[in-house]
Amino acid sequence: MMRLVAAHTIRLDGERVAPGEAFEIDEKRGKNLVEMGAAAAAEEVEREEEAATEEVSVDYESMTVRELGEICEERGIECAGLKKAEIVERLKEA
Repeated sequence: MMRLVAAHTIRLDGERVAPGEAFEIDEKRGKNLVEMGAAAAAEEVEREEEAATEEVSVDYESMTVRELGEICEERGIECAGLKKAEIVERLKEA
């Protein structure tokens, strides 16, 4: 048996498996689904998700107030009238 995660909606033995949903299946059928791109190994998907959610260290102090303001705008953080140190603090808290 192998544990997979559906890449898109698939039907297995009459049951619907939604995208992102994990399921178990025998090796032969599982390998076919992976080759067709219909599913991926659950361990691989979990590793990719962990890597994507790891925090990226950003050096806000080395940025200009204008650059920091653009980041705040993209994230919906109010920063008008704040000093650089206050903007940096808000970004770190967000």
